Amino acid sequence: EDYVWVIDPIDGTKSFIRHHGLFGTQLALMHGDEIIVGVSNVPVLHELMYAEKSEGSYLNGKLVHVSNVNVSDDAYMSYGSVKYFSRLGKTEKLLSFAEQLKWARGIGDCWSYHLLAQGKIEIMVDADIKLWDIAALKVIVEEAGGQVTEIDGSPIGFDTRTILATNGSLHGTTLAALS
Repeated sequence: EDYVWVIDPIDGTKSFIRHHGLFGTQLALMHGDEIIVGVSNVPVLHELMYAEKSEGSYLNGKLVHVSNVNVSDDAYMSYGSVKYFSRLGKTEKLLSFAEQLKWARGIGDCWSYHLLAQGKIEIMVDADIKLWDIAALKVIVEEAGGQVTEIDGSPIGFDTRTILATNGSLHGTTLAALS
């Protein structure tokens, strides 16, 4: 009774429907309110990421870690659809922050979190998600050394609708820019 499985059979449904390869399957295990196991598979890229609380984060069996970039003008960011930031009244803040970074691109979906956990980007932000979209990815990013909250800094939970995932070093800077 204390354990709950959280499953997203096709993360990136819109990509899947349009025959883009950047979709995946997410599986997470929660104990109470805590996500303790996460598995994320992007089959077209042959990327299987997984993590268990306090055991590290892995890509195809190899331990991964977020980057150590700690200044915005060296950072890479991925973000979800701009229309959802517009609904929150945050489009201007998102675009203004993006201009301060080395690179920003709207890739979205699970693959962006794979990039973050591997240290290939530093920030992923999205404004229209459900827990099943990010449960597995939360533990994967955190076990790789990153930090994950909602855009306003609150913890991820059953009612989560936004997400900010970073390498940890840039979390405060990104929260401030989007507030």
